[in-house]
Amino acid sequence: MFTSKISPLRRLVNVLSEAVTKIDAKYASANLEFPSLDKPFDESDPACLLLSDPDVVPHSSLIVAAADQLIVSARHPAQAILDIAQSHTISASLGLVCETSVAEILREAGPEGLHVKDIVAKNKMHPGKLARALRLLATHHVFAEVSPDVFVNNGLSSILDTGKSTESLFTRPKVEKFKGATGGYCAMVEITSGDALKASAFVIDGLLDPATSHSEEPSDAPCLRAFKAKSYFDYLYAPGNEYLKTRFQAAMGALAASESSTIVPGGFPWESLPKGTTIVDVGGGVGSACHDIMNKNPLLKFIVQDLPSVTGGAIEYWNHHEPKALADGQVTIQEHDFFTPQPVKDADVFLLRYILHDWSNTKAIEILKRLREAAVPGKTKVIVIDGVIQYACAVDRKKIRGAEGIVFEGSDKKSEVPEGLLPNLGKAGARNYCIDLTMLAKVSGQERTLGDHVRVMEASGWKIKKIYSPDGRRISHLLAEAV
Repeated sequence: MFTSKISPLRRLVNVLSEAVTKIDAKYASANLEFPSLDKPFDESDPACLLLSDPDVVPHSSLIVAAADQLIVSARHPAQAILDIAQSHTISASLGLVCETSVAEILREAGPEGLHVKDIVAKNKMHPGKLARALRLLATHHVFAEVSPDVFVNNGLSSILDTGKSTESLFTRPKVEKFKGATGGYCAMVEITSGDALKASAFVIDGLLDPATSHSEEPSDAPCLRAFKAKSYFDYLYAPGNEYLKTRFQAAMGALAASESSTIVPGGFPWESLPKGTTIVDVGGGVGSACHDIMNKNPLLKFIVQDLPSVTGGAIEYWNHHEPKALADGQVTIQEHDFFTPQPVKDADVFLLRYILHDWSNTKAIEILKRLREAAVPGKTKVIVIDGVIQYACAVDRKKIRGAEGIVFEGSDKKSEVPEGLLPNLGKAGARNYCIDLTMLAKVSGQERTLGDHVRVMEASGWKIKKIYSPDGRRISHLLAEAV
């Protein structure tokens, strides 16, 4: 029977149309044309830079969410589910073209592209097999096939380019690939399509095995069935795996740079801390987060803690960047294992940046308990910089036990989503959930929902007071106080 009620498909199309109209208006006001997917991405191009503008990101997220939901809704369920199930082939193909430097070969070939037989003349691949992988990727808008077996870089594939010459890539040791290059995204893709894909293949085995299914120990992570090591990091830093280590470091560096999560508008207001406030960066690596904070807030004090294998590099880092801060005692480098008692008993702030997601709830509680034991009630705060992943259903945050009274700032404060879309914006935020399962597979770690964060904090003697969620970023700043 005919009804005048708007259809689910039309509702999604309307969301798309409105979001596109707003983005078009933003580009028109800036007198710019929206970047074409047919051209390599140029991060210095004002049109490309505008993609990350806070006025554009929310609308692009709505486009991604609505478009993906429209595609899934319009297809037969069998087609949609099989398409999702086969996505591992895309990941494998991406890893292959990164490992064999196809983006760099095509960049040197220029806008006309290159026949696959000429590509393999440089990377020594089988032409037919490489063509099949490239065609799968081109079908998903990574590279473009401009004539039979002739491929060219486009907006997505150009992101995979390390910026290095093919001569250096094919004649120098492989371990040098990511040294001094702009290849962070390539490194991340190689890890995702290599280590993470292998680890994910064993998630089912790990979760169905009674011996490991309920374990929260890193030594029982599913990936170890593939890597045959005591932990993922033992595998990563094992002799003979130097390339894997440098690739991982390049990827993490690019990730930190792209998220710029320490000092960002809408994040924790470091400038509100009084002169002389002591910040203890727990598991802080070389202390780059503290360096970022100090650059904008030169009157604060810092203690950077990490394992002995890291502190030597931290001293070198500060002697190079801020030797006076190290000499004057404004910055202290301290050896510490965060599973042992915390040596700093009078800290104003404990900072945990990208730490807790590496660990299961059981281990995260252990880490936080050590900090609570050293905390001064009414004085000491802990700031956790990590993701707060959204539920896939509508949630009244006031009804989450323990979340009462938490103040939300930034994008997390804006909880309204157009009718018809998933409350978590579906595909627009899907990477958070992929990272969550990757952490499970690799280290028995996890990304956390608001309820997860509340329970972990409560179990370790802390109370979340405020959550800052900067616009356009997947990372939030959680401020908690000792109770």
